[in-house]
Amino acid sequence: MNYKEWLENELSLAKKAERADGGDNDDPALHWALSVLDAAEELALTFMEQSHSGASAHATIQIFNKLADWKPITPLTGEDSEWEGLDELTGDESGSFQNKRDFGLFKRFEDGKFIGYSYNYSHVIVNEDDIWDLEKGYATSPGYIPDNCDGANKYFYKKRELKKEIDSKITFPFVPHTEYYKWDFEAEEFVKV
Repeated sequence: MNYKEWLENELSLAKKAERADGGDNDDPALHWALSVLDAAEELALTFMEQSHSGASAHATIQIFNKLADWKPITPLTGEDSEWEGLDELTGDESGSFQNKRDFGLFKRFEDGKFIGYSYNYSHVIVNEDDIWDLEKGYATSPGYIPDNCDGANKYFYKKRELKKEIDSKITFPFVPHTEYYKWDFEAEEFVKV
């Protein structure tokens, strides 16, 4: 079986599975799922026509994934031209300026003076959902943990401190990346994973 035959078989099976989920032909979710599969097929066929070797295929996929996800493929320089609106900063302004190449990166100012960087995607807590189970009975509504839930409050305090620590290490050239942590409930601290 060649790649094109394999691809058509896989897409046929996926489309069959989408239709088997019970959606009728007028279901917008079904139309969306099928259009995503059609778009993936188009990309895969274009990729096939480019006749990549194993090495070039791997490199092309890595670069394409970054570009499709709006991620820079070279390090950020930190130069003023990379920041949205920074050229309009006056001496008495405070606020954040967004990086034009990575929208999750901000340069912060207070009274016109640089005070630091903030990267929205600096870290992920892999077991963050578990914090909502902490000290059950305290929460009076979903997504709310009151002040008397000490374990959860310690978690959120340490999470803010972790973010400050990670952001304080941003230097240029900067390659945006995400660090992964797990909350250790016994030690009440974050462990890098």
